[in-house]
Amino acid sequence: MSKLFLGVATSCSLIFPLAAVAQHSHDHHVHGEGNLVIVTETNPVTVEFSSDLWNLVGFESAPKTEAQENLLSDAQTTLESADNILEFNRQAECILQSAESNFSTLFKEHDHDHDHEHDHSHDHENHDEHDEHQDHGLAGGHDDGHVKAEVTYTYQCARLDRLNSLSTSLLEEFGNLEKVEAVAFTPAGQLWHQFRKSASKMDLK
Repeated sequence: MSKLFLGVATSCSLIFPLAAVAQHSHDHHVHGEGNLVIVTETNPVTVEFSSDLWNLVGFESAPKTEAQENLLSDAQTTLESADNILEFNRQAECILQSAESNFSTLFKEHDHDHDHEHDHSHDHENHDEHDEHQDHGLAGGHDDGHVKAEVTYTYQCARLDRLNSLSTSLLEEFGNLEKVEAVAFTPAGQLWHQFRKSASKMDLK
């Protein structure tokens, strides 16, 4: 479970059990669907996006070709360039502090598996170890054979009291995404929204 979910558990008075939110975001596998968890109760404001890798690049395993490497790198660049993905209403004066993803873990996992395949392909014990690595995939982001990409954004909002909306272009940037299920933990309570191309803005009041 990510630090964001742990933070929600300690900072929010939840009506809906936190375990169910985490279960949906990390275990619920649906092609075309992503998840956002937004916490705006205090600074820093945090947003966590998660999605099966297939929704972002069209495959769910570590990259095996240069073309797949490029697709994955492009997806990482796009997601970590949060100003092109997420936008709070300007009156809140929110400034991005950090954007942390688990993409680099996937690159390292791919390099390790590639070397392992060539150096230990006939060693049974090491073959089992290779299978174990494949079963784990991304650190904290591999569920039942489905690789999950995760990005956590941290913002500092000078006028947190004026924060009232969040817009996203995720559905425009990634064609395989059909909807993004969002839950927001705000001073007023919990809010739910389903982002679609026709509904790209979520009210946070």
